[in-house]
Amino acid sequence: REQIPDMLKMLLEERFHLVVHRATVDQAAYALVLAKNGPKLKEPSELDRSACEEWGDAGGPVGSGNQVCRTQQVVGDHTVNVMMMTNSAWGPMVSATSRGEFAETHGEYYKITMATLAKLLTSTLSSPAGGPGAGSLIQVTDRTGLSGDWHVVLDRSFGEGLALPTVAASLEKQGLRLERNTVPVEKLFVDKVDKVPTEN
Repeated sequence: REQIPDMLKMLLEERFHLVVHRATVDQAAYALVLAKNGPKLKEPSELDRSACEEWGDAGGPVGSGNQVCRTQQVVGDHTVNVMMMTNSAWGPMVSATSRGEFAETHGEYYKITMATLAKLLTSTLSSPAGGPGAGSLIQVTDRTGLSGDWHVVLDRSFGEGLALPTVAASLEKQGLRLERNTVPVEKLFVDKVDKVPTEN
């Protein structure tokens, strides 16, 4: 298994004449910081498991004990898909997704640190329907200075160009904001590659 990456690299170089180089470039990033009037976050709380009936094993790391429950609710003319998890990568959480003109998600994270929230925001904004440069990594770093767990609400829309402004508006209601900056990132650039490999 350890030899496979080197063998694949050699194959691409010999058969496809692949030429690459690495370079460090500045990439758009965001810092999660406190808003002017400070945080308005809720204290951490417990997930209400009684809101969902059929719980099952969600998988994940051995020993995580992560349980999941999925259900549907009808709200007006929309069907809302609800997923609750007891111990996800983001801690206990509930996510409610509805589809109208755009997909909209209301997420509640009952015990999440600011560092973990920054990772969640990186994942959210780096999705194909995310912010500027959709499909690429939009890195978010925690610079709030807040320690401990918090109950965070995150509303977002996945329409084109809507994820970033809707996430930012949701954070601002809780006394947080995203501050634009850049970070140096090492990238791999392909200089040359043949479409057809040489014969064996």
